[in-house]
Amino acid sequence: MPTTQLKLQLASAIILTCTVAKFSALGSTLANSVSVPTQAQTPAARSLAAPKNEPTNPLPSIEQILARYIEALGGKDAITRLTSRVARGKVDMPGVSRGGTFEVYAKAPNKSVSTLDVYPVGVIKQGFNGREGWDQTKETGLQDAVGEDLAALERDSDFYSPLRLKVKYPKMTLGGKMNIGYREAYVIEAHPTIGEVEKLYFEKESGLLIRWDVVRATVEGKALAVVYLDDWRKIDGVRLPFLISQSFPGFTFVLKFEDVKHNLPVDDALFNKPPRTNEK
Repeated sequence: MPTTQLKLQLASAIILTCTVAKFSALGSTLANSVSVPTQAQTPAARSLAAPKNEPTNPLPSIEQILARYIEALGGKDAITRLTSRVARGKVDMPGVSRGGTFEVYAKAPNKSVSTLDVYPVGVIKQGFNGREGWDQTKETGLQDAVGEDLAALERDSDFYSPLRLKVKYPKMTLGGKMNIGYREAYVIEAHPTIGEVEKLYFEKESGLLIRWDVVRATVEGKALAVVYLDDWRKIDGVRLPFLISQSFPGFTFVLKFEDVKHNLPVDDALFNKPPRTNEK
């Protein structure tokens, strides 16, 4: 299992996991360290399952679905009372390793940095300081995020993401309703200004986001990541998923959050790109 591909996919998923809306994606750095089968790569949007629309049951509007999501999380006032988040936990890769660790710092409005240590990848760091994005591993050294990768990292680092979904995704279409296991979900196709279409699945009963399909870059091309969010718990008035699984073609990893704290002082310097060295 090549570790280079696994690394870039995993770090991006940690950042995604740190925000309120995308408390989920440790993905693109990890997939850049794991081999992704060629036949499973993009245009990944083609791989997104088509939901079934039932004309006999009128669907809510996109605005109603997003408003209910904010309400299910705890409401706008509760979300905006939070200004920083520090999260720690364990990460498992079924069939590969168990007991890896991660730590994530996030600060409003759009700063994040993560550190992950998992076998066989080793230590991965990734950050965004509001302008620049970067990732760092022993094998690849320090690398700048550019293009679609930078745009995705900026979206993933948005601390108030649930309140800004229509800003981050200027074009949204309602894809209908589909079953995800035993649950029904409304599907929204979200088109960012830069990057591939994403799909958001909001549970009909709770209003919460239970699945997120995103496309992330790997060393072999773009690949579809399917993220499931579960075990939602209310912390400081806001619900967050404490169990997150993310599957790429060929591998899966599972995040289990153990500790989440809000509104701790976090120095802005923590998010800056580290100085370059000659070591790799």
